[in-house]
Amino acid sequence: SQSRDVTLNTLNLNMPACTESHASLSDTIEHASARPHCVGQKRASEQQSATPAETANRKPHHEAPQNEKLPRKQRKTQMSEEERIESALRDKESVLERGAHPYGLEPWGNYYQKENPISIRKTSLGALHVLPDNALLDILGFLLTKDLGRLTCCSRACYVFCHQDELWRALVLSSIGGDFRFEKCWKDTLGRSVRGESYTPHNPLRVENMYSDLLFQPWLCTSLGIGEERCKVENIERRSNLSVQEFIEEYEK
Repeated sequence: SQSRDVTLNTLNLNMPACTESHASLSDTIEHASARPHCVGQKRASEQQSATPAETANRKPHHEAPQNEKLPRKQRKTQMSEEERIESALRDKESVLERGAHPYGLEPWGNYYQKENPISIRKTSLGALHVLPDNALLDILGFLLTKDLGRLTCCSRACYVFCHQDELWRALVLSSIGGDFRFEKCWKDTLGRSVRGESYTPHNPLRVENMYSDLLFQPWLCTSLGIGEERCKVENIERRSNLSVQEFIEEYEK
């Protein structure tokens, strides 16, 4: 068959070339053994035939850096202070200290890394899915407390959007002012200030397949820890007994 011939021709590309079409097995083995089996044998034969002057001037092939030849422990101790700090920061700061988002939010980068990604944004927001996240938050900012609470019951995406802390912070500042005690979130702060001890703290529900860079950013900023190595780097000018006018003159102009 044609496909079988193509397969055989492909295999013959890797076989030694023979002068006769029907070479015996012994001839094929003898012809293959005459060729160098690897680059090492060829290089060894070249080194044996080279003169002493050529050998002295020849550069070593793929010589590893001096630092790479050392064991791992010694190589780590020879790292510069800046490299050691940056390496430690990459290891520590890549993990969120507060864990995953309480509402199950993920950045869009996680969506593209999954094999079979699913997003509930279009089906859960309905006609509102055409709006970008920042425009949708601006619209939700005009709602009153009861309207915002009712909208959380409409869909999973609305539940996540309506529980953004920035919306509830604006409600607290506009309705209560500065006379409040902050709880674990702004929604609990508003509920405790209005209902007192009868208020039941909010327990977030995790929503799957919800992605938003804008909504995830505040959680990311509050969850990334500051490593001890970064605190040891002193690059801020320290001043004392600085008046307001001197501060303005030296740092704000």
